[in-house]
Amino acid sequence: MLRHIQNSLGSVYRSNTATPQGQIIHHRNFQSQFDTTGNTLYNNCWVCSLNVIKSRDGNNYSALEDITSDNQAFNNILEGIDIIECENLLKEMNVQKIPESSLFTNIKEALQAEVFNSTVEDDFESFISYELQNHGPLMLIRPSLGSECL
Repeated sequence: MLRHIQNSLGSVYRSNTATPQGQIIHHRNFQSQFDTTGNTLYNNCWVCSLNVIKSRDGNNYSALEDITSDNQAFNNILEGIDIIECENLLKEMNVQKIPESSLFTNIKEALQAEVFNSTVEDDFESFISYELQNHGPLMLIRPSLGSECL
């Protein structure tokens, strides 16, 4: 399973994605950003250690709760994952229901799902399938997994 995900990700690493604003969004290019208290705002890989996303309007949020409790922030979610890469990965994994837009509405449910905290190597596919089947479209946000990056 891990090899399959690595191969799938490898096939989409080669293309960058332009947002409607003309910005290039690609998780390989993300640099760790820090606020004044030294907290990491986002890391360089959406799979291994992305805890926080940066919104379209440029505001940074230091906790996922800030995003889910702030409608404007929630509606502005764009950066933090490469949406096209996610869709391509889901297709590679034969997940039939593909998110149709950049607005994914069940971050909180995804984070609370029991399968979400399972071993990535064994359960990444089942997590995606479970969430799409039970909650609809989602944005993939993984808690820190240390140095393990797919």
